[in-house]
Amino acid sequence: MAWERDEAPVVFPASCRPILSLFFLMLNKCLALPLLESWSGYLWANGRERNLITLLDSDEGQDYAAWRVLPVTETWQEEMEAGLQAKRIAF
Repeated sequence: MAWERDEAPVVFPASCRPILSLFFLMLNKCLALPLLESWSGYLWANGRERNLITLLDSDEGQDYAAWRVLPVTETWQEEMEAGLQAKRIAF
């Protein structure tokens, strides 16, 4: 699959701690959407459910376990809108 420049996967080591803080920083940098750090848990859980975030095995992660995050703006925006409408996240 060919990725558009703004949709290229972001990969970071699975051993990073705290994972949600690093996830937020990277996603916030990649997306042109207003994000709040308090949404990290919601976005992480829903991103995992929708396979926007996947754990790579050591072969895919070049001998490291790593997380791949797909910064597909439209899909993340849908997740945010759903969370806001359901009042699971708020401004």
